[in-house]
Amino acid sequence: MAQLIGISDSVKGRQFQLSKERTSIGRNSANDVVIDDPTVSSQHCYIAIRAGHSVIHDLNSTNGTTIGGERITEAEIESGQRIVIGALEFDFVAGDENAGADLAPANTTAILSNAHPPATIPKTFSSVSPLGTKRRENRGIWIILMVALGLSALLGVLYLLKSILSL
Repeated sequence: MAQLIGISDSVKGRQFQLSKERTSIGRNSANDVVIDDPTVSSQHCYIAIRAGHSVIHDLNSTNGTTIGGERITEAEIESGQRIVIGALEFDFVAGDENAGADLAPANTTAILSNAHPPATIPKTFSSVSPLGTKRRENRGIWIILMVALGLSALLGVLYLLKSILSL
């Protein structure tokens, strides 16, 4: 049976059996593997195992899923590969290579609590906000636009006062 073995501090040494055809991973308690870490999305990714092949699918997570330092959306994984989910590292073991090890029970949900300080944000972090990212390069244009709008409003008020007082 395939499994993930935690490498990073908050998951170090923890082993998770991937006993289902599709094992979901994320912060939300509805996942098969729940990881309470700020770099892991609520519905981060899942691993599907069919006909002896294992495929990991990223679910458009904020901090992504990487294999061998390369961010993926879907990739076939093999035993021994290092998978990074958010900022947490896991080794993937396919089949019964680690039989007899102390594993988490197959039909339970494992909940990990991050007792350590928050992990650093990966270099590949990007905003998934529907409003886009804040662009500092356009800041000067916005300041000029706001000053011009303020001066225009002030001139309008002065013109209105002048016309009222001249009546």
